[in-house]
Amino acid sequence: DVLDAVDLWFETPGGGFDTLGYLGSDTPVGPARLNDRNSLALDVTAADPTIRNTLKLLVAGALLSDNTVLGGDLVQRKALAVAVGGGLLTNATDLTALRGEVGTAQAQVETIKTENASSRQMLELARLDMLAVDPYDAASELKAAETQLETIYTITARLSRLKLVDFLR
Repeated sequence: DVLDAVDLWFETPGGGFDTLGYLGSDTPVGPARLNDRNSLALDVTAADPTIRNTLKLLVAGALLSDNTVLGGDLVQRKALAVAVGGGLLTNATDLTALRGEVGTAQAQVETIKTENASSRQMLELARLDMLAVDPYDAASELKAAETQLETIYTITARLSRLKLVDFLR
C-alpha cells in the first residue's frame, strides 16, 4: 500500500525522513534574546509531528500524479486520494494551531523590533543633543572672532601708514 510505504519512510526513526528528508535538528533552539527584557523560545522544528504528518500526506497526494502508482488501478487511486484528503482535513486543525504559535512569535518579534528601533532612534537623538552646538553660542563666538579680526586689520592698516618722518613731526 502506498500510504503505508510513505508512512514508513516518514515515521521510522532513522528512516528516510530523518536521514534524507530533514537534515535539521530535532531539538528546538533555546530562547533567543530580543532585548534586555524579553526572550523568545519557539519549540517548532520541521520534525514537529504536525509538520511531518502534513508533509507525509502531501507526498502521498503528489504520488497520485504518477499514473504508474498503484498500477493505474482507479479504485485504489481513489481510495488513496480520499485517505490523503481526509488526513489533510484532520491535520488542518493541528497545523492551524502550529501556524498560530509561529504567528504569535512573529508578532512578538515584530513588536520588539519596533520597540528596539524606537529606542535606538531616541538614543541617537539624545547623543546628537549632547554633541550638538548651541546655535546662539556659536553665532556669538563667531561675531566676537569677526570683531577681533577687524580690529587686527585696522591696527595693521594704521601701522603700515606710519613713517618715521611722520612720527617725528
